[in-house]
Amino acid sequence: MRGRLVPAILFIVTIFTTLFAGALMQFLTPADILSNPAKLLRGASFGVPLMAILLTHEMGHFISGKIHSVKSTLPYFIPFPNYIGTFGAVIKMKSPMRDRRALMDIGAAGPLAGFALSLIACSWGITHFQTIPLGRVPEWGFWNPRISFGPNLAITGLLRLFDVHLRPGILYVSPLFDAGWLGMFVTSLNLLPAGQLDGGHISYAMLGETGARRLARLVVVLLFPLGVLGFVWDGMWIGWAVWGVLIIAIGLSHPPPMYPDVKLDPLRKMVGLASLIVFIITFTPMPFQPF
Repeated sequence: MRGRLVPAILFIVTIFTTLFAGALMQFLTPADILSNPAKLLRGASFGVPLMAILLTHEMGHFISGKIHSVKSTLPYFIPFPNYIGTFGAVIKMKSPMRDRRALMDIGAAGPLAGFALSLIACSWGITHFQTIPLGRVPEWGFWNPRISFGPNLAITGLLRLFDVHLRPGILYVSPLFDAGWLGMFVTSLNLLPAGQLDGGHISYAMLGETGARRLARLVVVLLFPLGVLGFVWDGMWIGWAVWGVLIIAIGLSHPPPMYPDVKLDPLRKMVGLASLIVFIITFTPMPFQPF
């Protein structure tokens, strides 16, 4: 019972925090929401699709784990009452992976499923942008920082595909796009090829123990300079250094599966390549940019 109660409570709380974040994106203040809780529903156009993307990601892991007879917990959502509402979700595997094929399937299922839904959300959002002159945007505050979400290759490609030309001095607003962008950002973070992140599962499946460990070390070495730049360069994200610390704390190495010598078949190698491409096009070096 406890194994279901805690995930259920966290899921419900995260629904409220993402609705709260979506309401803030409508330039409401916490005082506005507290005085009239019904205004929380104005955040549904952001909170609902974001939760759908995150849930799709986690259920990709959960279902593929079931297929490979790997026991796991239900998703633990991480609520946070900030301007994005959550730090994502995690699933804990409670039994070892059988082989590298299981590693690939379980590691890739979540990010690829979440990316697909994020791509749909961003595509719809781009075609339904509302424009607001920057002069009409409220001044910076703790709950409403004046930031925009940075571009990546996937977003740049969608803007070109739909022939959308961004003009300077204009804020382009779409809650559905914001949810899709955050879904892509979460996808790229999970696909970092290190430790027991999704990308760590995939890199072990593709490269084996030694290759995956070397790649994880390289990732950490690159993350710290990116994070340090955040202290001296507006737009760079100090969170990259935080992620470097978290990866070291969790561990650079990936535990071996029960049968590590089982090779990947060509289809799973293609899935690994697809995951690498998704990581490249969703990686956003400057994710939160002031304006």
